[in-house]
Amino acid sequence: MKRAVFSFVFLFLLWFPGANAQSVRHVLTDFDYIGRWANDCSRPLSPENNFLDVVVTSSDTVEHRYDFGDGRGEVNTIISAQRTGKDELTMRYVRGDSPLERTQVVVRKGDTIRTMRLTLSDGTVVTDDGIIVRVKAPTRTLVRCRR
Repeated sequence: MKRAVFSFVFLFLLWFPGANAQSVRHVLTDFDYIGRWANDCSRPLSPENNFLDVVVTSSDTVEHRYDFGDGRGEVNTIISAQRTGKDELTMRYVRGDSPLERTQVVVRKGDTIRTMRLTLSDGTVVTDDGIIVRVKAPTRTLVRCRR
């Protein structure tokens, strides 16, 4: 009986993406993640001061919208999110121009966030323990911008 109920719930979430989007929205709201984040909110957008906007769209999905300050940007649709610790959030998302899912672990300290781990669905580790593997540099700490 439990297996049948689980299967029904799983299929419901697949067929009705809005049901899953609400849980993503709920988790991200609870984590106080929705809003604008930047390296320094008092400075304008630039290649040294990127903006991350986490927004709820009109279709009730949640997106990461990165602006790198150099004319480039990136939009990711968050497909699942869960609190994996008091100050830790794990999200899965897809980018419009890539078939690979990404799994990102973000740690929060007060009004700051930092990516601690980022992996691709093919197993590639992009960030490990807060270090970007390819360049061996720490990820940036972003601050919540209060508008």
